[in-house]
Amino acid sequence: MEDCRLVVGVATDPGPVREQNEDAVYHNVLVDSPGDELTLLAVADGMGGYQRGEVASQMAIDTLVERFSSADTDDLVLMLKQAFRLANERIFADGSAEGEHNMMGTTLVVGAVRGTDLVIGNVGDSRAYLVRANSLNQISNDHSLVAEQVAMGAMTQEEARESHHKNIITRALGHRQRVEVDVFELTLLPDDRLLISTDGLHDYLEDEEIVGLMTQMLPEESAREMVARAIQAGSTDNVSALVAWAAPVSVLDAPAEAVPTGEPADSNRLITILVLVGLVAGLLSGLLGIGGGLVIVPTLAGILGVPLKRALGTSLVAVVILVIPGTIVHAALDHLDWTAALFLAIGAVPGARLGAMIALG
Repeated sequence: MEDCRLVVGVATDPGPVREQNEDAVYHNVLVDSPGDELTLLAVADGMGGYQRGEVASQMAIDTLVERFSSADTDDLVLMLKQAFRLANERIFADGSAEGEHNMMGTTLVVGAVRGTDLVIGNVGDSRAYLVRANSLNQISNDHSLVAEQVAMGAMTQEEARESHHKNIITRALGHRQRVEVDVFELTLLPDDRLLISTDGLHDYLEDEEIVGLMTQMLPEESAREMVARAIQAGSTDNVSALVAWAAPVSVLDAPAEAVPTGEPADSNRLITILVLVGLVAGLLSGLLGIGGGLVIVPTLAGILGVPLKRALGTSLVAVVILVIPGTIVHAALDHLDWTAALFLAIGAVPGARLGAMIALG
């Protein structure tokens, strides 16, 4: 297997509403034995009264670093569980000392990487994702009320995403004297990408958008862009992202143009695809009516791997622009033949192009 180096980027923002940022993000390389590097990646989302969430999330990070810095075993799973449980005890004790109304808590997702070994630990509804072969897979399980409803079949994923109860979590550090930790063990492959995020981010971005940004940009750039887009999409929470890329050494040592940078080439590709979707939708709307044109958009978006909202935006602009020439053709010919279809197709090109540019903002 080709040698890889872990490239990490982070971004966090308090968001447009809250004054305090109760998220805590951490990454560092520790040497737990001579010549044996261990990379720690962590994101915590604190909750509580005035500034208490900020205290809880930082306590979780500090305890994690303390435990791994004084490693007395090479068992990553054991150290991870010990760190979580110790952090829980400290946060619970600190909150209890301040009285019931000052209880605090935090989510915590940790990635410990040694060589190709990756161990993920999580409590709460912050998430760890793995992007492999352009596919986004959620590693962690949400400890939330809506996640339990989805697991029981009482709610769909889409209903959970829109639920007013989506922020009610069922497990967190500091809420009880003891906590159960979920642990996942994986093997990293060359070009794998890891995302650890708070709900202020992943609740507002589509899976396809996350994959596109993580695979076409360097970790630091993609983390910043995802945070910015989550806020643009309406997130009012603190927003944090940590992105890690198992970068093949051959790619890192290659000329600069071989390394993903998020430059306009990717935007041009997305525009081209959106124009195609808008062109098809606009042409079919001219031939079959608006309903007949737009009904195919979700299918095309899924096949071509573009965000549905942007595909619909592009198509709507193309369709609106085609209403005028379509009406003229109908009035002039009282029917549609191949000449009229060609006329509509030509009109759909600028409409779809304009729609794509508007959809991309």
